[in-house]
Amino acid sequence: MADILTFDCYGTLIDTSTFWEELEKIATEHGINKALMVNTYRSFEERLMYG
Repeated sequence: MADILTFDCYGTLIDTSTFWEELEKIATEHGINKALMVNTYRSFEERLMYG
């Protein structure tokens, strides 16, 4: 039997909505533009996925 390893890159296996809500909450608490923070994180996340 083969060993298999999988990753959840797009939130299909794990609901990541609470992560994004918390990220926006952190941005608000520190006076950072929420949209900018989310977009910046997504940019680095994509680099990790496709790197």
